[in-house]
Amino acid sequence: MRPSRSCFSTIIVVIAACGDPVLPVPGDTDATGSSTGSASAVADSTTNEPESTSEATTGPLDPSTTEGETSRGSTESSSSSEGTTETGPTCGNGAIDPGEACDGEDLDGQTCESQGFESGALACTAGCQLDVSDCLGCGDAILDPDEECDLFELGGQTCLSLGFTGGGILGCTAECTFDTSVCYECGNGSAEPGEICDQADLAGQSCAGLGFDGGELACTPACTLDPSACSSLACNNGVIDGADQCDGIELGGQTCEGLGFAGGTLACAPGCAFDTSGCTHCGDGAIDFGEACDGASLGGETCVTEGFDAGDLGCTAECAFDTSGCISLSCGNGVIDGADQCDGASLGGETCVSQGFDAGALGCTAGCTFDTSGCYACGDGVIDPGEMCESDDLGGYTCASLGFGGGLLSCTVTCDFDTSGCIP
Repeated sequence: MRPSRSCFSTIIVVIAACGDPVLPVPGDTDATGSSTGSASAVADSTTNEPESTSEATTGPLDPSTTEGETSRGSTESSSSSEGTTETGPTCGNGAIDPGEACDGEDLDGQTCESQGFESGALACTAGCQLDVSDCLGCGDAILDPDEECDLFELGGQTCLSLGFTGGGILGCTAECTFDTSVCYECGNGSAEPGEICDQADLAGQSCAGLGFDGGELACTPACTLDPSACSSLACNNGVIDGADQCDGIELGGQTCEGLGFAGGTLACAPGCAFDTSGCTHCGDGAIDFGEACDGASLGGETCVTEGFDAGDLGCTAECAFDTSGCISLSCGNGVIDGADQCDGASLGGETCVSQGFDAGALGCTAGCTFDTSGCYACGDGVIDPGEMCESDDLGGYTCASLGFGGGLLSCTVTCDFDTSGCIP
């Protein structure tokens, strides 16, 4: 029996619209075989589906295949829906999630020590990674409170600032302590690198080796040769000859600077050897023997280390500390207390002489430090009260004006006239 055309058309529409197997729906049929009731309702429900779905469905459908595809599509849809509702690991929620080393205060039991440092406070970054910036350890080139040095960071210290008067090269050990193995100390009796001599150790030098006729070569406290006791047979004739380095005031054009010093006043010793006691290394920027500082080099010292409460420590032209910029909180009460060197007219019994000058009037600055601007000393280039001369400045005097028949008048290192070159 051939199915009626009306029933066949209805079945095709249902399959095309749904794409799923459709179970027969019980319904009434009229006498002509036309379907009525529920089957018609199913067909009507497909009228809102996209036309493309209907056009893509062709040919007979395999119920088993359709079920598998439908089931997979349903599962994927469910999985996609679940992925959009889960937030996943979140940095900053206080809990260490996968991919995080820490989160907030939760460091997962880690410390600076567990990270290879010696001490310090481990923290957590905003990106949930360990922050070791406040950890302390030797070898990071950062000078920590418990370290003397760290690699090339020496805290401004040098061999000289550590008391090695011969200088040298200060280093740092693997334990972050100072390595003074190549620092030298002038005065230990051994001529080390950087020293010409040291006390009795003249490193094989002698007066004869320096071109003199005789005499006794010595070593200065700064570990340089002192030929002042060497002698030349032609000495004191006012002419540089023989083994003379100089003769009287005749220095052959030589100066302290020409001998390697930073400045000062060169003189001639009675043995016709250069007298460099008035020369100085002050001004070369390096703290040399006998200097507290030099220019901007303060050897790590500050106003506080000098006993003041605050302020800016400086260095004088004589390479001594200038504390005039230092501040004492007790200054100005007329009493020497706290870090005061003086206070007003109270000088604590100090004078220019006690401060290393020859004479003058000592004062007190507003910062309660000594004011030596009124003090003076031989060697400052100015004929001060009590001085007869100053280096080459003889104040207009000559051997003749002093009653001699002639000759060469000179000035001693104590600023007195040297008449040894005058002729009766």
